[in-house]
Amino acid sequence: MTGLSYQQSPASFDAKDVGNTLIYPRASKRSRPGSYHQKGNTEVDPLIRELEELLKESNVPNLTKKSLAPNAHDQPAVPRRPTTPSANLSHPPLSEPHQPTALISARLLFLLKAHLKTLTHATKSQASQIKSLESALRASQSRENALQTSLESCQLDSAKSIANLQNQIRNLNRQLVSVKGQAAKELRAKCRALELDLFRERAGRTKVAVELDTVVEKERKERQQLVLLLVNQLEKMSKIQHKQEFKEAENEQLGFLYKHANERICQTQQHLQQLTLTLRQSLTGQ
Repeated sequence: MTGLSYQQSPASFDAKDVGNTLIYPRASKRSRPGSYHQKGNTEVDPLIRELEELLKESNVPNLTKKSLAPNAHDQPAVPRRPTTPSANLSHPPLSEPHQPTALISARLLFLLKAHLKTLTHATKSQASQIKSLESALRASQSRENALQTSLESCQLDSAKSIANLQNQIRNLNRQLVSVKGQAAKELRAKCRALELDLFRERAGRTKVAVELDTVVEKERKERQQLVLLLVNQLEKMSKIQHKQEFKEAENEQLGFLYKHANERICQTQQHLQQLTLTLRQSLTGQ
């Protein structure tokens, strides 16, 4: 008489909590024809291959929350049931839960949510840094505008003073032509004094202009540095957003794979129930 032997596979993997990260041990290295293989996440591929092997064997390991606990690797593995003809008469109850993928999906979704939360926090931090850099840049621009306005005002005042002094010199030169003797000497002395004042005025204006140019150049360099920092922060933010979009797409793909795996597990359970019913009927008939 041909019968089905029910073998309870030991838990081939467990989940260990390390901070906010889940580490999944290596899956079984057994190679079978038609086994699932896909390049992707190194933590997810072993799990998918293990599920595919379990579906090939029509056996679903009974993984509970205790088997997924952090110290589950210290627990002894569930022994396989014998495959002798006498074992064909015994079978596990149909009400035994076989839902490992739901627990694994929950743990993996928790991991992905934690990564997304970390990326969101980093994005907010980058945004705050960008705002502070923008405010510093605006302050630098306002200071530069104020210095530019001050420089233009000084140049305008200096031009007016120079024009007034030049007019006075022309007037004194006209008087010098008509006045002789002592009056001419006094006028020459006044002209020399006015020329000295003009020279001092020009020297003072040049010094102020040099100082203002130095300050403006310093502010311009600081603004360039702030602009470079702003560009770097924007590039970092764009990289973080790209990683976040990649994680979201990967999350959607994993959800689709887990949904497909659950459907196949349900089909396998229905097939096992039909085979069990057929076996009971054949045993009852004998």
